[in-house]
Amino acid sequence: MANHHETRLELLSGPEIAVYMAELNLLYIPVAPLEWHGPHLPYGTDPLNAYAVCLEASRRLGGLVHPVVYAGTEIARRPEIVRAFGLPAETPVVGMDMPGFALKSFYMTPDRFKSCVQAVVATAASVGFTKIVVVNGHGADEQKRILKELAAEMSGPNLEVIYFIVFDTGDEEALKNIGHADRIETEFTLANYPHLVHIDRLPTKGRLRYSDYGIVDSEAFVGVPTPDFTTREDPRKANLERGRLMIEQVLHRLAQVIGQP
Repeated sequence: MANHHETRLELLSGPEIAVYMAELNLLYIPVAPLEWHGPHLPYGTDPLNAYAVCLEASRRLGGLVHPVVYAGTEIARRPEIVRAFGLPAETPVVGMDMPGFALKSFYMTPDRFKSCVQAVVATAASVGFTKIVVVNGHGADEQKRILKELAAEMSGPNLEVIYFIVFDTGDEEALKNIGHADRIETEFTLANYPHLVHIDRLPTKGRLRYSDYGIVDSEAFVGVPTPDFTTREDPRKANLERGRLMIEQVLHRLAQVIGQP
């Protein structure tokens, strides 16, 4: 019999995996890069949240979970967006890597990123998985575009590849309102990994400038910053219960997307 208390692919034996696949042929693949998330969130915020969603989905909806694919992409910010971050327009900024940060992020070029994920999905299909959900933890436009494109390209008569992003609650407007390392992302992470969120590493007073911490609200990403280039969605106001509610909404939406009751 399959070990229904364990859904992580790497921890199951071959016979156990085969039994699982005979019962429900479904695999979740979490994908996201290691990336700067301010001083209060872990470097692996995006992959960790994608993994948490996959694990809980597998417990509730069935299916197995592939190990995290630590991969992601970003491109250079346009001058008007760099300016919206409160920096001179000519400042080179790729993704969330702004001048003065202690560490750069693990970004691949778009082509390498696509090839990487494509190889993982193709390998899973060759093993015999016929329904694969690529769960994206990284909100970069280029990453979303590539993964959606990949899902469409790889799906066929014998393989269904589904794209899903971790913050999708079914509300398109709410999805647009999520920034980077802001209150909303902090709440989501707090609900998944409370021991990894360190609000005490942020200053207790004063507003948080985008370029000082890499904490950016959604409006700044479309060129509409606050007058003083500080975040609207202050992570110091993060609430655990709101994070838990969002996770429930995300899991409900994922069930709809993959067609599982």
